Amino acid sequence: MFPMASVPRYVSLPSAMRSPVVPAATGRPIVFYTPHADDETLFMGEVIAYHALAGRVVHVVVCCDGSGTGARAHLNGTGVNGWWRRRHQPAVEGYAPLTAEDVVAAREREALGACAALGVPPERVHFERVPDGDITTTIAESIIARYETQLRNPGHYTTSWLDPSHDHHVLGEALHYLNNAHPTVYGDVRYLLKRELVAVAPRAVRARPYKPPSRPAVVRQMALNATNAYRAWCPTAGLFAIGYHSVANYFLEVEAGRPDYIHSDY
Repeated sequence: MFPMASVPRYVSLPSAMRSPVVPAATGRPIVFYTPHADDETLFMGEVIAYHALAGRVVHVVVCCDGSGTGARAHLNGTGVNGWWRRRHQPAVEGYAPLTAEDVVAAREREALGACAALGVPPERVHFERVPDGDITTTIAESIIARYETQLRNPGHYTTSWLDPSHDHHVLGEALHYLNNAHPTVYGDVRYLLKRELVAVAPRAVRARPYKPPSRPAVVRQMALNATNAYRAWCPTAGLFAIGYHSVANYFLEVEAGRPDYIHSDY
């Protein structure tokens, strides 16, 4: 046993971190359209957390089902995952080889946990389940238009059309088109950009690090807490750390405190 003195019972936080819980949501709705479960944490976490703390009615829409991740092969014992650093043995580790449906369900569990850490309750996390790689601008526009109608003029945030990754690009392209075609309807739009793309973004979009207008320490901690949902490993509960198995490099950026990057439309 550890000596009792070596086990802290609580941590005293600086006053800047002692904030109220996320308030009841009464402000204007805002929707974050994320390509896959984990993109909301990797590239939007601080933005989502700030708006939740500000009392906005935040919705997160996960558009693609995540079934295309290469993590499934690693989890089923093929190759050595760069984050796990050894070959998985499902029979030894207590789970059956994962089907595509198992992966989709596990990723949705991770997303729900992460969104809760960001201040978004389960009833405002939505899964469209478009197969990875199959989303088109027409599908993306119809998804965005549906939430515009249901929520009556919310704000719309998504990944940037400057991102060459198909699912990320298509969501950005769809919102970019809607904003330009119907500016009075889709007037409040923003785009979240991967950090490595900021240096090559056109100056006209004004890509910049996101700076929460208030409570930055709390916002930062909420974003950091969200990463834990994607590293959780408990096969008996259907948790397989798929996020970290898939893109650990991006999670390490969040852990290191690198900010989200946001830009406007033309």
